[in-house]
Amino acid sequence: MYRDAGSELLQENLLGAASDAATSLRVKGYCVLQKWVSACLVEQAQAVASREDFWFPTQIVAHGLLGTDFGLVELPVLQESSTQVATLSQLSKQLYDLNDTITQHMVTACGFCQQISAILFRQGAPGMSGEVSDLSEVDASRWLDIFRRHRLLSMVYLGPEPGILDLWMFEESEPSVEEAVDLQLAAPRPQRIGIELSPGDAVVLRPELLARKLRAPVGSLAMISLVLGRKTSARRVWPGQGRAPAAKALDEWIRHRLLQLSQEDRIDHEVPFAWRKDLQRSFDDGTMVAVRSAAGRFPRADTVDDWCRTSITAAADYATEVPFRRWDHSEVYDPDDSSLKQVKSACRHAAFLDGLELFPSHAFKMPEQDVRRCDPYQRLCAEAASSALHSGSLKRHGQRSGGLFVGCPSPADWEHDSDGSDGQALVAGRLSVTLGLRGPSESLVHLEGAAGLAAASLAATALEAKLDFALALGVHLSLSPRFWLCCCRAKAASLSRRGRSLAFDTSCDGFVRGEACCALMLCRFHLPEPSQMESPPAGCITGSAMAASGCSASLAPQGAAEIRRTVAEALSDLEHGFVDIAEVDGLGPSAETMELAALQASHRGHCADASPLQLSSLKASCGHQVQCAGLACVMQILAAIRLGTATAQPHLRQLSPSATMAGPSLSVECGQLTEPNLYAGILGRGGGTTVYTVLWGFGGPMAKDGPAHLKPDLVSWPGPATEVEGQVSSAYPRLGEQAEQARGSPAGPEYCLIGSWDNWTRCRAMAREDADCWRGQLHLGGEESFQILKDGDPEQAIFPNCRNARFGRFHVVQGPAPNPHRLAWLVGEDGGSGSDFEVSLSFKGRRPRVTLRSLS
Repeated sequence: MYRDAGSELLQENLLGAASDAATSLRVKGYCVLQKWVSACLVEQAQAVASREDFWFPTQIVAHGLLGTDFGLVELPVLQESSTQVATLSQLSKQLYDLNDTITQHMVTACGFCQQISAILFRQGAPGMSGEVSDLSEVDASRWLDIFRRHRLLSMVYLGPEPGILDLWMFEESEPSVEEAVDLQLAAPRPQRIGIELSPGDAVVLRPELLARKLRAPVGSLAMISLVLGRKTSARRVWPGQGRAPAAKALDEWIRHRLLQLSQEDRIDHEVPFAWRKDLQRSFDDGTMVAVRSAAGRFPRADTVDDWCRTSITAAADYATEVPFRRWDHSEVYDPDDSSLKQVKSACRHAAFLDGLELFPSHAFKMPEQDVRRCDPYQRLCAEAASSALHSGSLKRHGQRSGGLFVGCPSPADWEHDSDGSDGQALVAGRLSVTLGLRGPSESLVHLEGAAGLAAASLAATALEAKLDFALALGVHLSLSPRFWLCCCRAKAASLSRRGRSLAFDTSCDGFVRGEACCALMLCRFHLPEPSQMESPPAGCITGSAMAASGCSASLAPQGAAEIRRTVAEALSDLEHGFVDIAEVDGLGPSAETMELAALQASHRGHCADASPLQLSSLKASCGHQVQCAGLACVMQILAAIRLGTATAQPHLRQLSPSATMAGPSLSVECGQLTEPNLYAGILGRGGGTTVYTVLWGFGGPMAKDGPAHLKPDLVSWPGPATEVEGQVSSAYPRLGEQAEQARGSPAGPEYCLIGSWDNWTRCRAMAREDADCWRGQLHLGGEESFQILKDGDPEQAIFPNCRNARFGRFHVVQGPAPNPHRLAWLVGEDGGSGSDFEVSLSFKGRRPRVTLRSLS
């Protein structure tokens, strides 16, 4: 038996050894179960396997499994209720039970979610021609997903002759599979340990950390079963990431194949849907319109980023009762059912901005008398536009080539007109003069809920006139109860009596208003390689379309046919199934039902391969922001894609019949987004106009908030105690082993860091400085949380006594002990990148001491 002296041989029964096996997997990455399968079952499996048809996989796939010398055949995974008693099926069932038992002890550390079919291997299967099967697009995608997500591999060796399983850790600079084939034995092989296996032995290991190769005589049999982890957030996973060399090689093969397809004049529909989608996202060489920067004012939020994170992840509800400093709402409020006949409103809630009277006049060099005469709409627009230019690295003052398009309130909403002029039509011209813009400017007055998206669409069109940039603005305020009284006469778009916008819920009875001011800075954009992007944009506008049927007397919705025509025009360069997220404009049950039917028919009517269309509605948390609604949705959806999570819907208790009847093609569930770069559609309607805008949001390496580096190190790597076939000693000694050997001290416990940078799934080892001190380094891409584990065991955690504890503020360090409330330290600055820290753990006192030192 070739293994290190400290390796534990787990010879107890399955249930009793599960806990020890889980500990060994967390600490060393593998464990061995001797004589796990009876000799009788092994002999039966050998006899049955001779009748199976084996085939050689492609070389890339073979390197990711057990080696290129093995043929394979896939078997189905049996559930517990199955009554099949075939030998191979029985063996597959035992592997399934083994994985299920061990994963119960490791689910918090590795996030297991599913098992794939067991695979039977035979070394140099007799009767086979030795030809390697071709790798198709479907097989490449399936194996790439497996090699990215595999978290546990259980193998039972069936013999008949003994064999040796080589294990070694992946290196950061390990060559790809193709390079390894060319190098052969010319380059030094990674230092390995060899585990001698007899028929009936089982090995369980973590394949995302350890490479393996089985060396056995011709005709030897083995069966493996893989357990996959959950699909990680798009903020953590993107094409090109993956530590396993097989995953890297498959990703390169897919990229090369996509490049070949991009050079063809016509893409055959036999190419998988996911490939056509990646082809569009990866090799679109046309000119796009980028959202360079964004700014604005929102309820209960100091910055745009705070508002986006709160509305997306926390499902915040910003609606409050009308404050008395706006007006006395009791004069127009009547909760009775007959309030409409009395020209009163049954709603008393809306989302309001704070500090409308505040304005930095010195920044715009405006005298006090001009500020007092300027209405709040123009002040908010000037402030938001200036902030957007500043975020886009432009100076606040000076002449520049740029356009300006503003979605303004309609005359019914314009509640501040001190000089008697047509104030809403002059907003764009006044702002252009104030900001020094030399380009087209236009105020969109009568478009109501479509004004924001229409401003963005016109700004994107204006960039074709060789402008440096264009600004799209939208503003909406509630300064008087005039709209409440006007809405009493519009039955098709009534305000909610509950004071809430219950999107997609059976209890939906209308909407509430919301105040906001948004500004987007747009510019032309060519898609480069992600590594060449110094300052990537927030996202791109890939298509937009407007359809006008005339100004309506109210906010009554347009027909579903017009929505479908507008969506088809906006998606002229994309397949309709490419859109992953859709923002619904629904202002009530009837409008929502019609829009869901139109979007379902447009995006999923003729595309069965696409994933469910994710629905969202910003009105559920912020209310209907009317002229500002479209631009706010652009900012919110791009932030959701960047963060890798779908927008949470507050107050959703029971799906409405319209959302239920659409079936599995539509989804309103919040959760993680499993793709890095997604297409999203936003629908805006009002004033007889329908606007549909298609966005391309960036996640992964294209996002500004880059993910932290993933380094899934083991707590310790034992290394071989005996050399196998002339191999030298392991290059991965036990952590702190050299220092302990120098001092002659016995081995002690090991500590590791675990945190939110990879969803609390993997440990980073801490180096031992002396008998009572450990140190570890962190490279963070933003604000993250972490705690310390002893021997990789979540039940022996070291943590603070409060949530989100920060260094420099008083807190008490606790542990090692269980941490059921997930208390952790918070480190890094939100939005920062490339921050290096050193964490020190010391036991030179009554309690553990944890300190942090910045290395940046």
